[in-house]
Amino acid sequence: MNDIPTCKDQGVDGAVPDAARHVPARQGDAEQTAFYVDLFSKLTQTSEYKEYMEKQALKPVFLTGKDMLKFLEEDDALNRNLMTEAGFVAN
Repeated sequence: MNDIPTCKDQGVDGAVPDAARHVPARQGDAEQTAFYVDLFSKLTQTSEYKEYMEKQALKPVFLTGKDMLKFLEEDDALNRNLMTEAGFVAN
């Protein structure tokens, strides 16, 4: 597939959006963190959220803190390996 021009090669400047839905934030104090973790935890329990996840065929996973960091690091490594194997990233 190395001979297939990219969108950018053809003058289309764009990017593929990440399928993950997450809210990055810098670390605040414990009270702020607890507030937002609680808020988003409750949001994931609403019927609207569950309906959206089902309609979009998304996998509902709620991660915070170190678990979220671990997921992002593993996901980045997986994607980097796949893109390297496909020849999209130089070794």
